[in-house]
Amino acid sequence: MKATQIVSDLTDQAKVRSSTIALIRLALALFALLFLSLHLSGHFTLLADADADAYDLLLVLYCAYCALHFFAPNFMIKALPQAWLHWIDFACFAVLICLSGGLGSPIVAFLFFPILVASFSYGFNEGMKVTLASVAMLILIHFLPIPKEVNIPLFPALMHKAILLTLGYFIGCWGDLLLQQNRKLALLSEVNCMPDPRLSVAQLMGNSLESIRAYHKAETCMAVMKMPDESYVIFKVERDKEKPMLLGQMLDAGIAAHLLAIPPQWSICYANASEWYVSSLPAYKPRATSTEVKSNYGEAISELLEVNSFAGVPLRLHGQDIGRLYLTDCNQALNPSDIGFLQQLVNQITPRIDNIHLLDKIAATATASMRQKIAIDLHDSTIQPYIGLKLGLEALRRKLKDNNAMAGDVDELVKMTTESIAGLRQYIGGLKAQLVEPLVPALLEMANNYQQRHGITVEINADTQLKINERMATEVYQLVAEGLSNVHRHTTAKQVAVNVYYQDDQLIVEVSNECHSKGNSKQFKPRSMTERVTNLGGTVSVQRKAGIGTQLARTIVIAEIPLQTKDRRHASFA
Repeated sequence: MKATQIVSDLTDQAKVRSSTIALIRLALALFALLFLSLHLSGHFTLLADADADAYDLLLVLYCAYCALHFFAPNFMIKALPQAWLHWIDFACFAVLICLSGGLGSPIVAFLFFPILVASFSYGFNEGMKVTLASVAMLILIHFLPIPKEVNIPLFPALMHKAILLTLGYFIGCWGDLLLQQNRKLALLSEVNCMPDPRLSVAQLMGNSLESIRAYHKAETCMAVMKMPDESYVIFKVERDKEKPMLLGQMLDAGIAAHLLAIPPQWSICYANASEWYVSSLPAYKPRATSTEVKSNYGEAISELLEVNSFAGVPLRLHGQDIGRLYLTDCNQALNPSDIGFLQQLVNQITPRIDNIHLLDKIAATATASMRQKIAIDLHDSTIQPYIGLKLGLEALRRKLKDNNAMAGDVDELVKMTTESIAGLRQYIGGLKAQLVEPLVPALLEMANNYQQRHGITVEINADTQLKINERMATEVYQLVAEGLSNVHRHTTAKQVAVNVYYQDDQLIVEVSNECHSKGNSKQFKPRSMTERVTNLGGTVSVQRKAGIGTQLARTIVIAEIPLQTKDRRHASFA
């Protein structure tokens, strides 16, 4: 399941929940209206006509308000903040209780509705705020000199308030627990979804660490990993957007040794100069103090990271310890269950890294096999007939004397055939070739070849630290090669610029060349480049830039390839 699908499912669930709440709100308003009808029929009598008139007016307005919520939800969402709705319900119920008999009013039971909505929508704190406000309101009603239908003694009245407070506390705890479970399920679903084959390990780690950091509301989330060549790399995301993310950068071995010094069977939590450990393996004790582990890892790591509190869990792949993940300065203290959940999260990340390596290997093997097949087919079905044509033309030329009028035409045909064969062989060589060096040096080598063979100056503008995997680098290399081939075959341009860079969550590849045409030439879109980019999930557009002064106009082909690296610092699991 993709992350976008998860967000869509959560949005649909929120719409269903809002619709259900609106329906219950409308039902309560109709029950209150039934209570009003009993009053009008004489079954129930308010103590004052003025109170009855105010009650009637307020109830009619509240019914209209509830009907708007149910029948025009989009309008109400725009008109009122969602965080106000349960407080509006509470205020309306409070006034209705005052006007309909105080503690003896049947509207008192309606107070559980805003408590339920606040608890199950916003958690324990908001639920307890509404609960305490309800209890305080009922206490005021009991002692204020307002008309009351039933004068309830003090002790039963206190019992009513105690029951309301107890049930409100229970509802708040239950709602908070449900919200936490939903947040955990959403985070697990996102972290455990199948990775996009185009993602590199750095992008996967960046997205996953940001999700974990946002969930725990931590300042930073970082992972230190030991590579097969005994080097160490660090992946780090921070709450502060101004600070850049560190994705796959090399880490000093001494610093890495301190961060990975904790025994791999223990997860650590350090706060307020005290530390405790939770076993990350079933074979070990579930929890131990710093004295039992006989270490001072917590204080040393906190000084190294310059933080007041942190939690760290080991990273494992195929049963081997490959590093450790750290959360620093969380907004709330972590307990053993939180550490256990964090361990479950990181246990979902490491297999995805292995999946990316496996997908890259499968894709590279399949691509290489297909390229080899296409190269062989082209050689047998296309180049051989061209060679036969060239031999026939050369035999025909030998039969013609030099002074023959057709000799020049035949020589031109032989030259064209030779160039076509050379171009096909060059194309086949490109199909067989694999990108064995980094992308930017390979592009520079390609530019040098075009300068030497065709006299076309190619300017390469690309970040040497582009974070894309080998398969995507190969696709970008072929994309640039097709663009330069189009310029060479279809234009007379001698100046080409190639720009490769990130823009938001996309990889942009631009190929621009001089345009010598005076008027508006026919709009076009390169078919081969478009097909390749479409297969990668991107789009291709063609722009024309008018020349200024002595500068020639330019044609710019822009390929936009999504890489799913969008900054998710604003992601919220609340």
